[in-house]
Amino acid sequence: METKDLPAVEQLYAEARAFMKRIGNGGQWKDSWPPRERIKQDITEQTGYVVEQYGELAAAFACWYGDHAEATYNTIYDGAWLSDSPYAVIHRIAAKENSHAGAHAIKWVIQQYKHVRIDTHENNSAMRHRLFMLGFQECGRIILENGEDRIAYEYIGE
Repeated sequence: METKDLPAVEQLYAEARAFMKRIGNGGQWKDSWPPRERIKQDITEQTGYVVEQYGELAAAFACWYGDHAEATYNTIYDGAWLSDSPYAVIHRIAAKENSHAGAHAIKWVIQQYKHVRIDTHENNSAMRHRLFMLGFQECGRIILENGEDRIAYEYIGE
């Protein structure tokens, strides 16, 4: 992701928020997540990625890797992680509706890192279904810094 992508990424996130509201998940990103400052931070930290299809931006997401890559994953409730090894985390994934670009993004991360964690709101039926189809296992619940509850998933490849 580059600074020149910012307007298209913001539009993609707006479309994703509208889609989530339509499927009954209006509470996950509300009306403003992620804010422009967060997207800029992803660009600066080189953790923001895009997927292009037919010359247009079709998905955006953040990803990073390491020991304890995501602080909110240090404690898991009502379950357990499958492995304590270093992992990649995926956040803020949004894709154009019916493009399958979100699945391509997740597959790319899986190919790069083999051990991946992600979380989502329990009302995000589209993401929950996609994660199941891609081989992620539901591991329990995590609590975000703002106190909200999320379902935690993990993928361990070969």
